[in-house]
Amino acid sequence: MFRAIAIEYGLPASYYHDKHTILRSPKKATIEDELAGQIPMSHVQKVLHDLGVESIAAHSPQAKGRIERLWSTFQDRLVKEMRLAGISTMEQANAFLPAFIAKHNAQFGIEAADPHSAFIVLEPDFDLDYYFSMQETRTVKADHTLSFEGKVYQITAASRSRSLAGQKVSVRVNPEGQLHLYDGKKRLDYRLASAASAKAKPEQSSPKPPRSQLETPKSQPCDPAAAVRKRAWLHAVAP
Repeated sequence: MFRAIAIEYGLPASYYHDKHTILRSPKKATIEDELAGQIPMSHVQKVLHDLGVESIAAHSPQAKGRIERLWSTFQDRLVKEMRLAGISTMEQANAFLPAFIAKHNAQFGIEAADPHSAFIVLEPDFDLDYYFSMQETRTVKADHTLSFEGKVYQITAASRSRSLAGQKVSVRVNPEGQLHLYDGKKRLDYRLASAASAKAKPEQSSPKPPRSQLETPKSQPCDPAAAVRKRAWLHAVAP
């Protein structure tokens, strides 16, 4: 939704929303976070933070009265409109919505006092995949590979300007499921590496023959008295 708004209108100065954990992380800052000057963020929080868009959490449903009243209207009007249009599937509903919204806004929309848009239009080279994606961090191995969700990815030498061995890179997956790697904001090319080969098993010696086939070592006949004499020191009384 945030990406669609950015493409259609640009970036707003702020978003006013409820306290759902998708929009605001409930985690408390750890000592490490406090020392680093960071606060726990959800994925959406991180996106808005990186975009420079302010995130404002409402403290009550009444604080969002305008949008709550609109939802109430749609829960009544929209259902009836779809019934009249013969909408019976989600696909039909999604196709119906754009025209319905345009008609609704034309009938009930009110012109803003300031006609100039407060949205900042995206630059032509704006990297949507960098911002509007699920974000994870991975450490690059010495051979410039990294693991993500059970797969190994090889970073190509041509796409990197420095050695990334031991460095952290950003793994970002957009809503379409496409995976991209970034060193800072520089996109890296990669390929899916072959599955890691299992560690070679140590060579096993040939199986031992049954005990009955083992050669009996040559030894002197057992002498019980001699054995007792060898253990006599155990029972000796200290002087």
